[in-house]
Amino acid sequence: MSFEGGVAAIHYPWIFYTNGAPAVSPFTNLRADASAFGEYRFTNTFGINTTLRFTSELSNQPIPVPGESGDYDLTSLRFESYLGVRWFL
Repeated sequence: MSFEGGVAAIHYPWIFYTNGAPAVSPFTNLRADASAFGEYRFTNTFGINTTLRFTSELSNQPIPVPGESGDYDLTSLRFESYLGVRWFL
């Protein structure tokens, strides 16, 4: 088994509308991630493994959308899982 995790500050520059008008000044979001990997070997040559990952971007910066009444939200959550087989020759 192995576990990893981290936190990062993601800096975004000025965001402009297509007509060149500034929409949002520079801002910083936080991104957090964690992953776990595990493997079970049935024999010396055969095993199964799995990886689980979680990623989250935390944002409180609304992005105005031209022609829309609401804002775009950069907050996101992502879950991933993988299952694998390992065969050594």
